[in-house]
Amino acid sequence: MARCVGAYFIERDLGIHDDIILNAIRRHTIGAPEMTLIDQILFVADFIEPGRDFPGIEQARQTAKADLAAGVRYEILNTLSFLIKGQKKIYPKTIDTYNAWVPTQEQ
Repeated sequence: MARCVGAYFIERDLGIHDDIILNAIRRHTIGAPEMTLIDQILFVADFIEPGRDFPGIEQARQTAKADLAAGVRYEILNTLSFLIKGQKKIYPKTIDTYNAWVPTQEQ
């Protein structure tokens, strides 16, 4: 799995070597096609934390509270919409997360 700065510092500075925790940290910003429960919790928690204030944040919080997987879907949809509207580049692994978590009409 790819390294990320946060996981690197947590492992180096705090001595935490638990792959479950480190993988959740690695996945907390772009997600992954397959996420453990801890991955999902951290992914959504980062998105809806109390300091966040953007259009749709309350809906994101309500959705996540009702159904964690729905919260993951809401987040990845919102993130991609934001990036597309702003004509920002999209990291390919973000699209992989979208494709895995957002159902299509055929499913």
